[in-house]
Amino acid sequence: MIITDYKIPQMSGLDLIEKIREKDLNFKIKTILISVTIKDNIINHNNRFLKLKINKFLEKPIIPLEKLKMEIDTLIK
Repeated sequence: MIITDYKIPQMSGLDLIEKIREKDLNFKIKTILISVTIKDNIINHNNRFLKLKINKFLEKPIIPLEKLKMEIDTLIK
């Protein structure tokens, strides 16, 4: 499982997931993208989001943190 922020140094979270997907052709690695950006804005303006089959998008701040734990539990089952 990969949990990444949308904005990370040197590249975007989408760039990171894209590099992972180059090896993970069957989409076995679950991905969670976290951002302060509104989800619809990312999805509507970035076809890569859909192409990369990101499993879950969470908006910051993630409160309560239990929400993140619940999403992780759901994806690993």
